[in-house]
Amino acid sequence: MVKYKLETIKRKKEFELLFQQGKRFYRDNISAVVLPKSQSELEAEKFLVRYAVQVSRKVTKKAVVRNRIKRLLRESIRKLAKEDMNEKLFIFKYIFLNWSSAPKRPCEIHLADVFPFAHSVLEDAYSFFSKNLARGEN
Repeated sequence: MVKYKLETIKRKKEFELLFQQGKRFYRDNISAVVLPKSQSELEAEKFLVRYAVQVSRKVTKKAVVRNRIKRLLRESIRKLAKEDMNEKLFIFKYIFLNWSSAPKRPCEIHLADVFPFAHSVLEDAYSFFSKNLARGEN
């Protein structure tokens, strides 16, 4: 089992770099902006990923529901780093997840409702960047 480290993105410059140079991926209820590591970063910070999550007020007016979705998105990233996409997740320097649709039953949203979307969008991002890494691009 690989030792992983997840940190949240906090600095404005990190967000600016992510949104300027990052690649966007979309799935039904979720979008992701990811930035892969360079070759030197892959060796130096091999098991470190910085991430952020967002749920807009336009999705739902209730802060309780937005905060629950954010907690579930963060837990999804932790679960992916720990088990499902263990080594795949660490080619990314930054990950930004944005939930973009209101749940049908806000009082009953669970990890099983959020996790598959986070997994699929990050799997898409991994497959895109791993093809580019295989070709030698970055």
